[in-house]
Amino acid sequence: MRDGPIATVKACVAEHYGVTVNALVSARKERGVTGPRHIAMWLCRELTPFSPAHIGRQFGNRDRKTVVNAWERAEVRMAADPILKTEVEALADAIAAPGGVPAVSGSPVRDTAFALRNEAQALRESRPPQYSCRQLAGVSLGERRDARTGARAEGREG
Repeated sequence: MRDGPIATVKACVAEHYGVTVNALVSARKERGVTGPRHIAMWLCRELTPFSPAHIGRQFGNRDRKTVVNAWERAEVRMAADPILKTEVEALADAIAAPGGVPAVSGSPVRDTAFALRNEAQALRESRPPQYSCRQLAGVSLGERRDARTGARAEGREG
């Protein structure tokens, strides 16, 4: 079988997230690369008939377990973030459209990518701020509380 569908998925995901295809297949572990790589592997596993071992070979000669782990991480991220899920589903629909999305500049995926990115950014900005448990409890990050009384501790112990 040809690797055309995997190349198309990689190109579309790279274009959507503003990374290069080379970065997706590289060994880089920065969050800005690993997130899109996980999404690309998830899309390859969902939209193509290829095995995880074959997908892994197309993503920098990675092991099949790495592909399965990336797929699971993408599932967890999409379950926790409905905006990401909508974004990825729209990207999957664009890739899976009849004839697929050509992986060239000026393709429909570029317009879809920018529209989705702008919509996702607007939704993220409209969310209420997320607070940590300490912030909700009224404890600043530099402040210590006594475990028994809950009163503010005076000074820091070293």
